[in-house]
Amino acid sequence: MQQASISSRFAAMNLDMLIYTALWQGVSMLIERNAPEFANSGIFISLSFIFAILYFVVPTKLSGQTLGKKLIGLKVVPQSGDKEPVSWLQAFLREIVGKILSTIPFFLGYLWAKWSPDRKAWHDSISRTQVVSLVWEEERTFMQKLQQTMLGILSIPLGVALILGAFLYTSLPLDSIKEKIEAAGIQVGSLTGSLAGGLRFSEIRRHDENQNFSLGSVDVKFNVSALVYDRQFIIEKLTAEEGHIEVPPDFSWYTVFVNLMNLGQGGQGDEGGLMLGNFKMAKMHLKNISFEYQKKVISQLQELSIRNLEMADQELSIGEAQFQIPGFTIKTVDFKSFHGRIEVSSAIGGMGPEFLPLLKVPVDFHVKGVIGKNPRTTKFDGGMTIDKIKFAYDGGKFNMTVDKLLLNEMFKTALPLEDLDMKLTAEGETALDLMSSINIEYGLKVCGNEFKPDPAKGPLFARADRTFTFAMMPKPVENFSKTIFAPAATLDDLFAYEMKGKKQISPGFANPKEMVADLCYQKNIAALQSPELEKLQGLIAAATTAHPSGGSLQALLSKSVPITVAPPAAVSTTAEQARTAMTEARGLLRSGKYVEAKAALENVHLAAETLPPVEAGSFYNLKAWVYLYSSQPTEAAHSFDQAFQLRKDIADAEGLVRANEDLKNEDEAQKWLEYMRTSLKENPDLKSHLSPNMQKRFTESPPAAAPAAPTSTSEGAEE
Repeated sequence: MQQASISSRFAAMNLDMLIYTALWQGVSMLIERNAPEFANSGIFISLSFIFAILYFVVPTKLSGQTLGKKLIGLKVVPQSGDKEPVSWLQAFLREIVGKILSTIPFFLGYLWAKWSPDRKAWHDSISRTQVVSLVWEEERTFMQKLQQTMLGILSIPLGVALILGAFLYTSLPLDSIKEKIEAAGIQVGSLTGSLAGGLRFSEIRRHDENQNFSLGSVDVKFNVSALVYDRQFIIEKLTAEEGHIEVPPDFSWYTVFVNLMNLGQGGQGDEGGLMLGNFKMAKMHLKNISFEYQKKVISQLQELSIRNLEMADQELSIGEAQFQIPGFTIKTVDFKSFHGRIEVSSAIGGMGPEFLPLLKVPVDFHVKGVIGKNPRTTKFDGGMTIDKIKFAYDGGKFNMTVDKLLLNEMFKTALPLEDLDMKLTAEGETALDLMSSINIEYGLKVCGNEFKPDPAKGPLFARADRTFTFAMMPKPVENFSKTIFAPAATLDDLFAYEMKGKKQISPGFANPKEMVADLCYQKNIAALQSPELEKLQGLIAAATTAHPSGGSLQALLSKSVPITVAPPAAVSTTAEQARTAMTEARGLLRSGKYVEAKAALENVHLAAETLPPVEAGSFYNLKAWVYLYSSQPTEAAHSFDQAFQLRKDIADAEGLVRANEDLKNEDEAQKWLEYMRTSLKENPDLKSHLSPNMQKRFTESPPAAAPAAPTSTSEGAEE
């Protein structure tokens, strides 16, 4: 036997590393899958050490050959030339201790064999062993030498691929990741998973003078191909189930909105705006995050869902987002923030008393357009409460109309104010300009009495020999946002009122109390009972209090708007709003106006939650058919499922069949067909609930047993 050549030893080493890495990667993946609690523990490190002994030390002791050496035709023997195999000590010193020392200084110990006269690496000398070839080099054919060389060369990229695979698909790099995160001052709980499959943090927290936050059950998944090939950092998914963030005492969501507008404003290094690096995120979902100041909860983020988020140096764009805090929810489509502007294709949501204290009941809203610091480039429009309030702003011009708005049922107020009809216009580039240029025309009901607009006197009501006028206008408040979000806020904090009354014949009204009692009850003040008097206190105050500016409110009432004498069809509750929207949507659906029908229902999706279960089921069923006719089968399936969960009607099951057939989801459609078949077998009268086409479909369909109502999985569907 002769000493092995450098090339043959190199080929054998690469093959061993390739085989060892593949085997250990498989073992570690099994451990991570079946016993994740051991994946980052000392037990895992001990297992890796034992595995190395089993692969390298044991074969070297027993036969002098690892798998790589066996394939190349090499063998480890004692330096003395004895025919006996190497000892256990020699095998351990060579394969573990010696190779670690040979590797540490840039593989210098391995390269030493090239310069050493006896072709020995450091680990050969330490263990007093040598590597010999079982075949004389002169006896090897050209093809054998070529095969040996190719094995050595190919083992390099294969080994790199396996190492990269181990790095991406096993828990091997997790300790290093955890150390780097904690070096930045962030504490991490248990960390499991892999870079390719996703990382799961039991907790991420930081508590120091700069930041104080904690997030629990955090999942992060990266786009591996972008990371490996494009060196681009893209997060496919980020979720956190709970946590808290310490914020300043003056924290408000309005400030967050302003900061979003400031994204990318100004040049690099300019303090006028927040600069962002390049960043992409496919999906983010946060739930139950508390915003606290000195351990006192200021606000609660109930849910934040984002899809297709991209940040560049000058722009933030979001494909879809849903944001929910107590009393407020909003869903946006195609949101962009750039150069101090916000642009959104659609924003639909609702708010209630928990968010805006001056409200009595929840209201819906929708808005679209561009909102920026420059009024000339700002253009948006929208509406509230099923478009009873409509507004638009375009380049400094603001218009708003109000149609039969029930003030005392929607807002907290001490005055008995009812139907408000209003047209308001203003023009200016600042809030002060807009306020000073208001041109308003309106009429309303007070105590059930209809005050019609009068060009000279303002809203006026006349009865017999009596004439009453009532006027209201915005108060000049110092801090508007602070005023409307105050816990005890009412409509009266924002508006000033003025009421006057007179008789055409003597004697006139002796005082404001007498005037108000005559208007509301046509009685003398002394004849009123205690509950009646209590309802008049706000009006009495308005009759005795002048406008804060000292001027007359009537000067702002320049035009009149006609108000019908017939009482309006009041929409007094959110449930009634939903019912009204359903009636409107059915008519639009029959007329083929699917877009308008969808808008009518989406504007009151919060109000639908106040309906009884059966009626709410009808609402979602109607909404689903609108989606289906609008070629949105995913959204239709989601709404049909909501309807079925509320009322268990076979008509909803039919809708789920239709939606899933459009989605080419044959298995799900078949489940619901089987459910319908079984239901009809048990109760044939249910056939009348189905459409004519579906009835015909079941006429000759053979009955079959089926399980109870299946659980629909409309993945990706969002309302």
